[in-house]
Amino acid sequence: MTVNVPLMPQTQTLRHQDSLLIRRGDHTTQLTNRRLADYLQSLVAESAAGHLTLPTDEQEESLTNFLDFLERAGLTTQEDIDTVSSAARSLWALDPEASDLHELQERLRATRVAIVADSPLSQVLRTSLDETQVPVSIDHELSAVEEIFEDPAALPVVIGDHLRDRRLIRANDAAVRTGRRWMPVVESDGVRTLIGPWMVPSSSACLECVWLRRAANSPDPTLVDQLVEAESLETSPRRAVPAGHDHVVAGILSQKIVELIGLDDRASAAAPGRMCVISRGAPGLTVEEQHVLRVPRCPVCSPTRGRGNPQVWAHPAAQGGEKG
Repeated sequence: MTVNVPLMPQTQTLRHQDSLLIRRGDHTTQLTNRRLADYLQSLVAESAAGHLTLPTDEQEESLTNFLDFLERAGLTTQEDIDTVSSAARSLWALDPEASDLHELQERLRATRVAIVADSPLSQVLRTSLDETQVPVSIDHELSAVEEIFEDPAALPVVIGDHLRDRRLIRANDAAVRTGRRWMPVVESDGVRTLIGPWMVPSSSACLECVWLRRAANSPDPTLVDQLVEAESLETSPRRAVPAGHDHVVAGILSQKIVELIGLDDRASAAAPGRMCVISRGAPGLTVEEQHVLRVPRCPVCSPTRGRGNPQVWAHPAAQGGEKG
């Protein structure tokens, strides 16, 4: 008789002389008993489909103690990891003691990601999320923006061509009105793609805050006021993105979505105000996280909007005025 025991995900087993090393991330467990190392090496060599096959000839208590030992060493787990998605296993492996594996999977299955977009990126994102067992809906109509914010079971994700895209602006207004968390995605402008940040009304920067801060950091300070006040004209240029770009964006976005659903506010990727910027330059694609702060007296999300003097975006000297 034998029993199959799942190997701990993301674990590597190495042999060094008389020792067996069990490595996961930056943590390594060393087993220095040579006979034990030889035995475990033979088991690992015969493992299949992510499982160790152990003989059950031993007494039940001895087998239980041995299984507990393997779990403490980080080699195996006694969780039923075969019935959940790879994404759920990945979240659980971050901190097995603090998370329930099957509860994580149920959370992923219970939350629908509602995407509003008119872009091929939405289909790539759906494919990426299908592997995690997260339900996905896609709507191309502008009118669908308000509807997804009224659905308490939906997690809104809205993809736009630029920061002044009508879909994104309507989503931002709906979020401020309903208090719902949402994720904006701004497609490549030839230089960069913006993912996020997660926007939580009254707690983080809104879309208008992002627009104002990016306009204020324009390389040409003489155009800051014009950029802040300008209205976008609707155009339909042909789409042009680097090869594989949509898959990179969908992968990062999927991880942020899955972490938020599974771990809620315990997830680092779920922190509001953190924007992922994918830039295209001489070294190729680069990815960095930027923190976007709320704008004081933001005309859309600030409770003090309209009070005090107008917001100053650049020193008058930078705009050709007199030095103070």
